[in-house]
Amino acid sequence: MSLEGRYDEAIPPLAADAGQIQQVVMNLIMNASEALTAHTGKVVISTGVRDLQPGDLSVRQPTGEPLPPGRYVTLEVHDDGVGMDEALLSRIFEPFFTTKSTGRGLGLAATQGIVRGHRGGLRVVSAPGAGTTFTLLFPASAEGLDERRIATTASPRDLVLVVDDEESVREVINSVLEAAGFDTLVAADGNSAVQLFRDNGAAIGLVLLDLSMPGLSGERTFEELRRLDSTVRVLLSSGYSEAEATRRFVGRGLAGFIQKPYRPEQLVDAVRRALRD
Repeated sequence: MSLEGRYDEAIPPLAADAGQIQQVVMNLIMNASEALTAHTGKVVISTGVRDLQPGDLSVRQPTGEPLPPGRYVTLEVHDDGVGMDEALLSRIFEPFFTTKSTGRGLGLAATQGIVRGHRGGLRVVSAPGAGTTFTLLFPASAEGLDERRIATTASPRDLVLVVDDEESVREVINSVLEAAGFDTLVAADGNSAVQLFRDNGAAIGLVLLDLSMPGLSGERTFEELRRLDSTVRVLLSSGYSEAEATRRFVGRGLAGFIQKPYRPEQLVDAVRRALRD
């Protein structure tokens, strides 16, 4: 594999979280490199500036809405790998969809969440045998970096404790929520979650809890959390249907339920509702 950079040195600054932008670049490079056949081929990264005119719908926000007109910093990652058909393209941003045969995985859901949090846009062009091009647009800042948090709607109690035994799922959830302006803590099992809540419960506004975990189950974890704080808000997550997953929680004060698999925007909306209600 060869990696080529084509960088515009005259790009304006943008108000962004440097760590999250770095994560976006790394996610796209990793996915591009995995799409190359037998480790041969080229990945090209380029940056530039684009003045988006009214009515230009070529690049949209992750929500599907048009981007507002204005100046944007562009990031493009192209590979000449195996490419994707329309069916695969329609699923690449799902947090729980992955296929190593094409190299498109969970990192793309995090990438979409970060772009959304920065009020940017993205476009993916691909075809089988013709490679793939990711184009990302971030609003340019005439004033340089500011100190505000990107897309923040958080309050002092918007610290979310994410509990899931699958590392890849935790990483995606963490990235999506942080891009939306939430602070997070992560736990790989029920016992760790209980300890984190014991240490930080006063600051935690919501626990996003996976139902099916080895060791201390989701139900048992819920009970232990309630012993520590009877008012704790718990958003239950499961691949089972809502009726099946929540039947043992009826009348016990769940703050909400979200069924796997879900899209980044569905996760953010569910968390916001659970915190608000």
